Amino acid sequence: MSTIEGNPSATEDETAETHHHPSDAPLFGYIRANELGRDLQSQTAFGLRPLVYADYTASGRALAFIEDYVREAILPTYGNTHTSTTKTGRQSSDFVAEARVMIKNYLRCNDRGKNADRVLFAGSGATAGANRLVAMLGLLAPTPEARAAAHALPEAQRPVVFVGPYEHHSNLLPWRESVADVVSIGEAAAGGVDLHALEAALRAHAHRPLRVGAFSAASNVTGILSDVDAITALLHTHGALAVWDYASAAPYAIGLAMNPPHEDAERASLIAKDALFFSPHKFAGGPQAAGVLVYKKALATRGISTCPGGGTVFYVSRERHVYLKNDEEREEGGTPSIVGAIRAGLVLQLQKAVGAPAIARADGALLGACRAAWGRHPRIAILGHPTAKRLPIFALAFRVTDGTAGGMSGGGGPLLLHHNYVVALLNDLFGIQARGGCMCAGPYSQQLLGIDGTLSDAFEAQLVKKEDNELLRPGYVRLSLPYFADAQQVRYVLDAVHFVAEHGWKLLPQYLCDARTAEWRHVHQRRPPRAWLGEAAAMHRGVIPVARAPFEPPAFARADAQLACPPAPVPSAVGARDGAREGSGEGGGEGSGADPVGASLGEGFDPFLDPEAAYAADAAAAAVAEGVGSASSSGGAGGSGWATPDTKLSNRVLRAILQYGMLRPGDRVLVGLSGGKDSLAMLHILHALQKRTPFQWELGACTVDPGADGFDPSPLIPYCAKLGLPYFYEKHPLLEIAEPCMAKEGNRVSICSFCSRMKRGVLYATARREGYNVLAMAQHLDDLAESFLMSAMHNGALRSMKAHYTIDAQDLRVIRPLAYVREHEAEAFSESVRLPIVSETCPACFEAPKERYRIKCLLATQEALFPTLFQSLLRTMLPLLEPEFEDLMRLRREAYGRIAGPPHVPPPISPPSIEDEAAARRAQATHGQYDARAWFSGSLDADGNFVSGEGVGGKTHAHGGKGFKSPNEGKKGFKGTKDVTE
Repeated sequence: MSTIEGNPSATEDETAETHHHPSDAPLFGYIRANELGRDLQSQTAFGLRPLVYADYTASGRALAFIEDYVREAILPTYGNTHTSTTKTGRQSSDFVAEARVMIKNYLRCNDRGKNADRVLFAGSGATAGANRLVAMLGLLAPTPEARAAAHALPEAQRPVVFVGPYEHHSNLLPWRESVADVVSIGEAAAGGVDLHALEAALRAHAHRPLRVGAFSAASNVTGILSDVDAITALLHTHGALAVWDYASAAPYAIGLAMNPPHEDAERASLIAKDALFFSPHKFAGGPQAAGVLVYKKALATRGISTCPGGGTVFYVSRERHVYLKNDEEREEGGTPSIVGAIRAGLVLQLQKAVGAPAIARADGALLGACRAAWGRHPRIAILGHPTAKRLPIFALAFRVTDGTAGGMSGGGGPLLLHHNYVVALLNDLFGIQARGGCMCAGPYSQQLLGIDGTLSDAFEAQLVKKEDNELLRPGYVRLSLPYFADAQQVRYVLDAVHFVAEHGWKLLPQYLCDARTAEWRHVHQRRPPRAWLGEAAAMHRGVIPVARAPFEPPAFARADAQLACPPAPVPSAVGARDGAREGSGEGGGEGSGADPVGASLGEGFDPFLDPEAAYAADAAAAAVAEGVGSASSSGGAGGSGWATPDTKLSNRVLRAILQYGMLRPGDRVLVGLSGGKDSLAMLHILHALQKRTPFQWELGACTVDPGADGFDPSPLIPYCAKLGLPYFYEKHPLLEIAEPCMAKEGNRVSICSFCSRMKRGVLYATARREGYNVLAMAQHLDDLAESFLMSAMHNGALRSMKAHYTIDAQDLRVIRPLAYVREHEAEAFSESVRLPIVSETCPACFEAPKERYRIKCLLATQEALFPTLFQSLLRTMLPLLEPEFEDLMRLRREAYGRIAGPPHVPPPISPPSIEDEAAARRAQATHGQYDARAWFSGSLDADGNFVSGEGVGGKTHAHGGKGFKSPNEGKKGFKGTKDVTE
């Protein structure tokens, strides 16, 4: 049964005011003040937003005082723990031993006798602890064949493992992959594990040689708690082992004890756990902490190790070896996570200092506030049993309407917003870091969403059939705040969730979804900026890197770039008009300048005023000279900085080049390099194709800096220098020029279209000045399709960007080598080889949704329904991409404007004479393309008047047909005959 139903009203004590946490809780304020990243802001499509972390169930956050202690006290004396004769080895060993004792004391472990407890530091979380326990119990199946052979044994010889309804994959898959049978115990009517079903299963499997109960203390999805003591006692009563997954419950200090105290000694022995594991990285201050497995000493087999290796043996001869007697040492083979183990001890020590009662009070207040705020909203469904005892972990589904009909598997279920879309909204609108999906708890998630076995099989069949259809995977949104969150932060999250529930559906037209990854992205922010590990390469020079692209030296001075590349004069209006023939709305693609991109790198930085900054700039310049942090570290770069595209992508570009005759011997090609993914990808692809073409041609690049705030392409200067590429950096205040033009009354040209045309004018001027005859623009197939639809829908014309044409001045050719390449292909290549993409932050392009983005949304929606959409559009546009078609239509319009006749009737065009046709053939042989101008212009006199038929001088064509008179001879209309074709 689905739990997406109407939520019960909150109880009286769960009022909206309960979000105020106890202000006198010890250490709360200190922890909040030391949380790293608390004051960060995130740049989204809607502007800067405070970064609010609401995913504590997945992982905790680092705390400054713990990081300081590790840096100042732990790391200076760090050494391998497999020795005690050196200062570093002895001190590190002492730290790890002390951390182990801290954990034992906090978990109420026994340290002596047959019921002694052992603590292992295993991997990075609960998963490693669960797998280690499976091996220690002798249930490991090394191969599928071994597992199948074990399952073929008689039932009386096979072990059995009982799991609960809330299991994370960490406590489910290791048991499924073992030699044991796995039996699932369902949820009780009142929530929690069904004890009656568990007891019945224990009785039904009493004949098994080994019975293990492996349950989660709390669900990582809904926070619903299990009755740990009752389940443990029931398991022990029937002779089964009690194993507990505390990954979700441990950070909340809920019953985290191996041997809970009880006044009745017999009851105390029944509720003592046999093993538990948890993930300290989920604690406050826990990142990088090692996973912890605690188990009874009796479970470990003496004389063997489940993790053999260095540090586990007492003596090794040529043929034999003897393991250590201490099983904690024997089971931690190899070099352990020494610092991670110490961190685990530190975070548990912190939780002990805070106190379980204070944490419980804070969690209770947080739980009440969230249930009171969200439980009454008709569009928010809080998943999970409505009355079960739980932690403040919330799985939410967001309805599109206010309907309260339940069920997801039937035809009458509510429409839900996609979980990743809601997560994207929370991030973009409010900076809230939530999580969407099934939270690695597939069976429980399907139960919550009302997905039965039949529907689950259908989902699996489709997902397996097409693994890149991630959008189909069901899920929900999970939010979880820490116990130390203050009232202001809690109220901010509550209100944000309310806003998304109420208005989130209205923003769907502004988002695109990638069906392959189920990632939702605002149309104005294709790829958010990120930090790179490659920046650390400059740290040896004492330069502290900031979040920049890896090719950028950490302190690159913009002033140096301006001195090295002084701006060229602003081109004349004629140069700008040369590109006006392309106008079909707002322009398209980064190469045209229609989508200005950039990132604020070193804003306001002046190395001449700051001595430390000047030193950093010098160090950065040296780093560039040595290639530090450049794209040459990326795959396929060959050590020179150039990346090699895959064959499929290269062939697409080569096909367009050959089909449209884009390259000719001796060409000098200037790439319009904006710094975006498309232009950078095209640059590297063209460089790779230089080796495949049978003739020589040159390659250069030019970047136009329009002087926009937030757009700084100057880091491309050292990058192109590293590539050894002829490069021209043109800085012009295009936005200042645009302002008075945009302010004119009646102006209908967008700022993007104006900037695009001006940039083309600058590129034309640069190409002429530097002797280049070909300009390569980076528009791809997506851009061409968008321009085609915009022209048809808004201009009433079938037009698109040309793949190859000559500008009006006849001195430059413009090519678009990516005409057959999809946008996602260029993006995938750029990211796979880690090209230094300059992020898109031009304020003019982020003010409001532009028409091109709306068309992009339309195409994306249709492509989701019709996957071959762009192949069909390409076939449709092929005639429009030909240069002859554009020349024919333009010259025809020119001729039509000089003759008489009704303005709405297209004039007939006389066929060319034999001489004109021969001239066109010669032009084709010389220039490699058929020139419609050659024969058509033969029909015009020196003044541009039509001369065929009874025109100027009464001269007619050899075919003898009567054409039409010159407008100077009188306006008598058309006199075309059957020989005259249109």
